[in-house]
Amino acid sequence: MKNRYWLVLSVILVLMAVLILPSCTKGTTTATTSTASKYGGTLTIGHATDSLSFFTPTMMRGQDLTQGRTSIESLARFNAQGQLVPWLAESWDTDANAKTVILKLKKGITFHDGSDFNATACKWNIETFINAKRAEVPPLTSIDIIDDYTLKFNLVDWNNTVIIGLCYFAGPQLSPTAWQKAGTTDQERNEWATTNPVGTGPFKLVSRERDVNQVYQKFEEYWQNGKPYLDGIKWVFIADPTIASSSFSSGDIDILESPPATEANNLRVKGINITELTTGLGATQVTLVGSSAVQDSPFANLKVRQALTYAIDKQALVDNQAYGWGVPTNQWGVPTGFWANPDVIGYPYNPDKAKQLIAEAGYPNGITTKLLTGDTADQVSMATAIQGMLAKVGINAELDIAAGARKDNLDRTGFVGLDILYIRADSDLAMILPRYVGASGAIVAKSIIHPDKIEKLLVEAKQAPDQESKRAKIWETQKAIFDEYSLVTSCYVTVNLCAKKPYVHDDGMNIIQLDEWTPEDAWLSAK
Repeated sequence: MKNRYWLVLSVILVLMAVLILPSCTKGTTTATTSTASKYGGTLTIGHATDSLSFFTPTMMRGQDLTQGRTSIESLARFNAQGQLVPWLAESWDTDANAKTVILKLKKGITFHDGSDFNATACKWNIETFINAKRAEVPPLTSIDIIDDYTLKFNLVDWNNTVIIGLCYFAGPQLSPTAWQKAGTTDQERNEWATTNPVGTGPFKLVSRERDVNQVYQKFEEYWQNGKPYLDGIKWVFIADPTIASSSFSSGDIDILESPPATEANNLRVKGINITELTTGLGATQVTLVGSSAVQDSPFANLKVRQALTYAIDKQALVDNQAYGWGVPTNQWGVPTGFWANPDVIGYPYNPDKAKQLIAEAGYPNGITTKLLTGDTADQVSMATAIQGMLAKVGINAELDIAAGARKDNLDRTGFVGLDILYIRADSDLAMILPRYVGASGAIVAKSIIHPDKIEKLLVEAKQAPDQESKRAKIWETQKAIFDEYSLVTSCYVTVNLCAKKPYVHDDGMNIIQLDEWTPEDAWLSAK
């Protein structure tokens, strides 16, 4: 009887265990589902303008790069410190003495068309970029394929901008196989590539209506296990900022990328989170440049150039022109940037000091000049504000409002007077500075003086064998440009803006670099 009791009890316990197990299994599944709840859904991103090209040599605009990142990955990315680090690349090894770069690639990565990402594909992408006469990559004697995932780049002369040139500007990787099949001539293939981003990225393009939308779906063979989390991404293009803001408020858009400052302020008042890009990487810097190289120009006088900077109330420009979304700076880039020299003093706002210097320079009755500006409403507003500040110190500047093509031409071929220049507050100043202040630069080079000291420092910055010595040379260059010669009046760096719904997570947009984000990590929680 006793044994029968234990037998019955045992059977009951077993039955209970069987009944409980599904519940426990379901609980485990629920926990897993909770952890994986970030899988699924489509992220909708609003922007004012559609991209013009996905073909690396012709990806020139911010929207090209940002929208392209949805499906096209690069050899490198910027990290939180603003330094370039490998992405599709596994590593790089530079040798300044041998004038070489050894680039190793990650293995096991395929393009959306199923072809392999390897050294041959990488070489084709970089050569395509170089053959398009893009200047970001320093001159090479050859590119050697060492093995399926290793390349060797041989430079004519050592130039430390080679990494950002190869791995960032020429870094986006497209499928050469897809390109080859796209037409019978290179022109046909190149035209096809501008609208067909066959990359290695987490999403592949499935449809596009020009200036309306781009629709992407999850790339199931993406090389990072378990990613992406989203089923798809959709870009929508709304030129009218008021309509775009309304679409965001109504929930039709999950992220509003680069809204105008006025709309961002309106959204912030409503309690919307506005992400600010404060690193300056990829951002625009507002500067004022005098024609110091022009004969008889008052700006050939150092004291007048110093007075120019003393005359500008940078914080007022940020408050009134950028609606508070800007970072005043006394040199190239934001004050917290990697290349910012803490010893640069600059010429802080002091209109009385500006007047004194102008008189000492031989202009007791003031200066009459022209102020060149672009023709958009924002540019004219900026010019008008600067014009008013200059007038207070005796610099009477007549506005010269130039449409885009004329403004670009004057920037490059030479202007007389003052020029409001919107420059790149960028990451590698050894590459960027020569474009603007170098004697062989493409922008304003013909209008400004080129002191031997600055020319020498620009060369030495590029030739520095390591990052530490390169930074030291850039710091010297910053000091020379802004303190010693006062070649450029730096006003402020714009803060790019991005509005995001609270249920959007880990998109990385507008965090480190203007055109970089992390679509592979993005996920949506419950709305």
